[in-house]
Amino acid sequence: HFNEFIYDVRSRRKDFSDLPTLGETERLNYQARSARLSPDGRYLAFGRVALNRGTPPDKIRLRAMSKDDEPTVLVSMPDRELSNWVWSPDSKKLTFAVWDEGEGQYQPWMVDVATKKTERIKLPNLPSKIEKDYGALVHAWSADGLWVVHSKGHFHLMDPKTKETRKLNEQATGFMMGSVRVSPDGKKMLYLSATAEHDWSLRVIDLLLGKTTVIAKLANTAEMSAAWSPDSRSIVCSHAAANPEGRTEGEFHVEIFSLGDNRRRTLVKAAEWLTVTDWR
Repeated sequence: HFNEFIYDVRSRRKDFSDLPTLGETERLNYQARSARLSPDGRYLAFGRVALNRGTPPDKIRLRAMSKDDEPTVLVSMPDRELSNWVWSPDSKKLTFAVWDEGEGQYQPWMVDVATKKTERIKLPNLPSKIEKDYGALVHAWSADGLWVVHSKGHFHLMDPKTKETRKLNEQATGFMMGSVRVSPDGKKMLYLSATAEHDWSLRVIDLLLGKTTVIAKLANTAEMSAAWSPDSRSIVCSHAAANPEGRTEGEFHVEIFSLGDNRRRTLVKAAEWLTVTDWR
């Protein structure tokens, strides 16, 4: 089974929901870092990995947050790898990535939540000094409906209707897929990056100026996740220590980084698995 909790900033935990244990034939692995709460707070989109196959999700599931009903399947693409789903600001659509084995790239798709109709997104060819990567994708939506697209080392802001784009970073950069979040005020974007030595960093790009700021560096870290505060002034991160193989060991930490005064404070430490999915 898996649990969902709400932590308030005074370090008190509230049990939000506790799903019943799955039967032996239904043992599935809940992907905590894939969980995305819709902007209207009604639904949680998430993926599960079949333990008996060890394959990435081929389904995107939705759970109604006001009920304890079983999740419904929003997208099903048997034997395909689905990842990186992101809500539209009106909570009516999700963009997501589909791995194309033949092309060796991820392809951008979108689904209408009401009708469950899926369609492949056509993105323009974005110029770069890097010849090839793993595919241009939509990694975030801003509150005013713009897409954050990453292609060949560069982030771009794109208008989905006109496909007009503006490059955000001149120097090519790598990042952790699924970590990109635009602040609620639409002025900044966070992302996580990691090295082969398991050193992680939290970075923020100013969407107007294109300036990148390193907010925090964490050495020997695993399972890092981050989300914006509702006022766009702070970022909450979850992470754990990593052993030399990059696997988690020791306690999980949830910390808050304040952007205005560069304060860093610990919200909670626990032996149980903790993953930040959102802050409302």
